[in-house]
Amino acid sequence: KMHTSRRDAFRSINTLPYAQVDIKGNVTPLRFYPVKNPAAKLELWNAFEKRVALVKIHPGFSYRQLEFYEQEGYRGIVLEATALGHLPINTTDDYTKDHELLLVVVKRMVEHGIVVVIASQCPYGVVDLNVYRPGRKLLEAGVIPALMTAETAFVKLGWVLSKYNNRDEVRTAMMQNIAGEIPERIDPRAFLN
Repeated sequence: KMHTSRRDAFRSINTLPYAQVDIKGNVTPLRFYPVKNPAAKLELWNAFEKRVALVKIHPGFSYRQLEFYEQEGYRGIVLEATALGHLPINTTDDYTKDHELLLVVVKRMVEHGIVVVIASQCPYGVVDLNVYRPGRKLLEAGVIPALMTAETAFVKLGWVLSKYNNRDEVRTAMMQNIAGEIPERIDPRAFLN
């Protein structure tokens, strides 16, 4: 939803719309929705790990804010970072002197088995931690890039952690396109369609 109250508030993110619904509820298909595997059996997994958090990164964000989730026994955290997945982890002056400690805490969380996922605050596009050096440092620390919206990453992480305990299985499941949450290709026409 892209607006709090407009009737046309709903938008398809990173894809073109599949259908249009008018005020009377009439559905007009706009394009074909490809079924990935029509022979696949639907699997219902109705468990959800509640010890998962979604945290928005902001100016002045402190590593101490993450320590709360570590101390409270959370199993996973989605960090809603800026742009391509940026976190304030570089020290440039007195104001930013603690920023490097954020990377230290993220590394420690991963080492202690807490799954850390990096999503973007931008509704369109996907995280790419390979573009800039700080992103590569996060990858080296063991974070998982979310190739989906932050809200979707939060729900998916709760579902995945209820199903898997092994770090590699969790990473694989988070990077696997299960229900169309990871765009195969982003059509440029999909931006603010």
